[in-house]
This record gives sequence, C-alpha cells and structure tokens, in this order.
Amino acid sequence: MADQDSIVIVGGGHAGAQLCGALAAAGRAREVHLVCDDAELPYHRPPLSKAFLKDAATRLQWHRPENWYRDAGITVHRANPALKIDRTRRLVHLSSGDALPYNTLVLATGARARRLPHLPESLSNVAVVRTAADAIRMRDLLNACHGVSVVGGGFIGLEIAATARALGKGVQVLESAPRLLMRGVSPQLSEHVLRTHCDHGIDVRVGVAVGGFEVAGDRLTKLAVDGVPQDVELVVLGIGAVPDHDLASAAGLHCDNGIVVDEHMRTSDPAIFAIGD
Repeated sequence: MADQDSIVIVGGGHAGAQLCGALAAAGRAREVHLVCDDAELPYHRPPLSKAFLKDAATRLQWHRPENWYRDAGITVHRANPALKIDRTRRLVHLSSGDALPYNTLVLATGARARRLPHLPESLSNVAVVRTAADAIRMRDLLNACHGVSVVGGGFIGLEIAATARALGKGVQVLESAPRLLMRGVSPQLSEHVLRTHCDHGIDVRVGVAVGGFEVAGDRLTKLAVDGVPQDVELVVLGIGAVPDHDLASAAGLHCDNGIVVDEHMRTSDPAIFAIGD
C-alpha cells in the first residue's frame, strides 16, 4: 500500500510543474514524486519553435531551477517514463523497473504531435516539435538542408517557417484549410499573417490536400500536394496534437479523445486525477 499522503505526478510539462508549485505552497512537496519522460527538468515549450531552433547556445527555460525541487523535497524522476499503472496495488511502474506507490496519482501526460496517416514515424527527414529533443533534432536538420516543407499553417507551423526563413532556407507552407490560423484568429488577421509570410519570401499555399508519399530507405523523397508529387528535402509536421492517454487507457480509465474527468478533475478512479492539455 502507498504512504498515506504520497502523491505521484506523471508528466513533466507545464501542468505537472505548476502542480508541484501549488503543492509546495501548501506544504505538501515532500510527499511528491514527479515522473518525467524528458531528461530535462520541466521547461517552457513555446520557445522551442523560435529562438531555440536558431541558436545552439540558447538554453531551455526551466519552470523552476533544479535546486528548487531539491530544497522543496520533491523527488524528480527524469528520463524515466511511466509504463504501467497498477490501480489495485496503487503502484506506478517506471521504465527503470522502479515502482512508485501512490495515495493520489495525477496524470499530466498532455498531448503528442499529430502525424500524417500512413507516413512512417522513423523517417530521417520528417520532423515535429513537441519536446526539447525534437527541437534539437530539427535544429540539426535545418542546418543541414537548403529547403523545408512545413505541413500545417497553424501557430507552430508558421513559427517554424519564419524561423527557417530567417536562417536563409527556402520555405514552403502547406495548409489544408482555406486560410491560415483558421481556428484561432479572424479572417483579417489571417490575411495579414499570410501577407507578412509571403513578403518574407515564404511560399504559402492554402486549401491544398497533402497525401501520397514516396519513400526511399529512411527518407521521404516525394510528397503529393493536390495529387501532384513534389520533391522534398525536409518535411516538418505542424498539424496539431492528439491527447496522450495511452497510459490511462491501458489502466482502464474512462477515455474519450482524452482522459474523462469530473468537475474536480477526478477520473473514473477516485484515486487518480488528470490535468493539462
């Protein structure tokens, strides 16, 4: 059985980090274990698609420094993802083989980058940005290429396109919707953003269908746009995110395009809560 007050938080993103701060303020920090997939402490993710891509000297912006967690008494498990929840024994099994007992479990697993259907995830010249490791990989890919095709005209896709263009790369943006940022801004602002990107030499195409791939070895060589294959050097997917609820689903929690919670953020198991994306 778990210690009476033990709290395990799975997920080292913004939600998990903020909960650590709230629990510390409430005097509960020494009961907390924070489980992170990342090798890094929790960090701010928006900068990953901006300055972090341009300059290898740019450092991650941590939510809180390492000594804060240490002084608060929070145990941080880095690069040690949770693999399984044993709800009967109230244990969280980690990839290291450790099993953390909990009285309260909080799932802050967030979301993962959406992928194109039928496109293998292991291709060496296809990239997403969701984590620091993703951004470091994309930085290396950008430095080694001359041109990039960005699939998706949302905030992430356009930020990456602008960053790549500032690095002197040829950039194409492919958006399936009839305008950029369609779900987030007005038509007038969409038009302004379109003009701004085009004025900076970015080839923006809206209302296009992307599908049909040619792969050679571990590389995507052609991408079909409106049914016409075109050569590609580097492809960046900025087509949104999907809820990361695999751990919850495997544990038998009620999920429906995300982890289902009540007004108190409690899941179908009264000992487990879910927060975040």
